[in-house]
Amino acid sequence: MTNTIALISAQGGLFISNKALFEKSHANFLAVTMKDSKLSKQSFIAEKISCSKNIEQEFVDWLVDRTDIIDKLPEHVLWDDDDSMYLVARSNLSSIYKKKLLPIKNADFFHVAGSKVGQIEMFRILGIPHPKTEINIDFGSVENGIPFPCIAKADRFGGGGRFSRLVENLSELKEFHREHLEILVQEIVEGTEYSVECFYRNGHLLFAQFGQMLDLLDGNGPSSRRRFYTEIPNEVVQGLKTIGKALELNGLVNCTLFLERISGRYLFFEFDVRLNSWAHVSTYFGLNSENCFANDPVCEDLKIGKPLNSVEYIDPSRWLSFTKNEATSPILLILKLFRMRLSGSRLTASFPQLTKRLLLELLLQFKGVLPLNILGFLKKVGLNKLILKGLN
Repeated sequence: MTNTIALISAQGGLFISNKALFEKSHANFLAVTMKDSKLSKQSFIAEKISCSKNIEQEFVDWLVDRTDIIDKLPEHVLWDDDDSMYLVARSNLSSIYKKKLLPIKNADFFHVAGSKVGQIEMFRILGIPHPKTEINIDFGSVENGIPFPCIAKADRFGGGGRFSRLVENLSELKEFHREHLEILVQEIVEGTEYSVECFYRNGHLLFAQFGQMLDLLDGNGPSSRRRFYTEIPNEVVQGLKTIGKALELNGLVNCTLFLERISGRYLFFEFDVRLNSWAHVSTYFGLNSENCFANDPVCEDLKIGKPLNSVEYIDPSRWLSFTKNEATSPILLILKLFRMRLSGSRLTASFPQLTKRLLLELLLQFKGVLPLNILGFLKKVGLNKLILKGLN
């Protein structure tokens, strides 16, 4: 019997950018989204439930009020947005309906969805190693506890770090607190940043891929360039399994960690119960999405993503930025990519092949003129998939 999985999103941005995950599965995907959203028009969507609202907050309010729709949702639900889950978790819905809507099935941990404060509380309850953090801010204790400089975070996600700030003193911390009433304060960890993309079913960890976040090049966040590895440290795996079992997780998760330089320990930094822009890479590393999305998945031993020789991968849609001249000149564009290549990043296994493919697409689809909307162009020609898969 074919399984049905609901994809809930106002617009569907992360579901669309990870469409390879869904296209390679035999599951039926039900889109719960705003009317005429891009998600509703994707080829992997078999059914849709549309909301006439066109503002994200209104979309969530509509969904929370429609218990008749929630009743009809399948057992497994995926989200691509932290703020929406945050609102659902804190709504007046009963625990029964929250359990149907959220990827967390244990009511004791609903508050983890979309909440940085909730994540830290969860780490503490489960004994998961994490950076020293103050949640209920008492400015006197902060001054005596976590030394400045430290990191202040609002209890929300997104925006490439818009809701986090390095604060040097108590005055700056108080200013941040006035802007974001619910905040946490965290010590600065010296070490190396890693990320794990995971897939859970019924609390069981089915798949994980482990990568190091490398230096920024041009762009919007530290996850624009990564080196993936063929093994995951055992302490990380055990932490992921502990969390999955306790929260009774279903679906895609991304977790950020730091390997602390002094102690040599992996500290869990954030644990987002949704997919991120790197989730689709798993289809090249051995994820069996057909099994993961099946009615009764085979819960065999954890499968680790297997990249090719721990190679570096770049997602160009997240870091390439162009001047007007570069955006309208294929030659200038190629030169920019070549400079990135010289910086030590491996755009692809073969740069000449990348150049040839890019020029061919320009010639065939755009008659030699690159549109100013470079992100739309990259998606249209499949350049993102090309680079991540590698040219052999």
